[in-house]
Amino acid sequence: NSSYHEEQLFKELFQNYNPLIRPVRNVEDTITVSFSIALLQLISVVEKEQVLKTNVWLQVGWHDYQMQWKREKYGGIQSIRAPPSQVWTPDIVLFNNADGKYEVSFKSNVVIYHDGYVNWVPPAIYKSSCYIDVKFFPFGK
Repeated sequence: NSSYHEEQLFKELFQNYNPLIRPVRNVEDTITVSFSIALLQLISVVEKEQVLKTNVWLQVGWHDYQMQWKREKYGGIQSIRAPPSQVWTPDIVLFNNADGKYEVSFKSNVVIYHDGYVNWVPPAIYKSSCYIDVKFFPFGK
């Protein structure tokens, strides 16, 4: 039964896991985080305040050595989903934001693959400060 295997897998993966601890074997090790951003919508541009509001999807991925399992032991399960609060997540933020909100607003689930790769694709709406030179508008370069 696949739900039995998934339940067992969750129990074993998260039994002694601390999401506050960086998932490295040695403290000197680094974690390579892949990051991309896809612009879905340009919501608004306020020239006077020099603020850009966008709707985006982030794509963040990394390896967590503690999140690995042998598929054959768990009924062939290739991947599982979990709330991002249950796993370590990198603290990537938009620093030139214009509204003081540094975090992703909706915490979509992470997908954890059997080889330890974690993929997180949260949506976000960002208000960012954006220098706009309107001195010669509408004849600017």
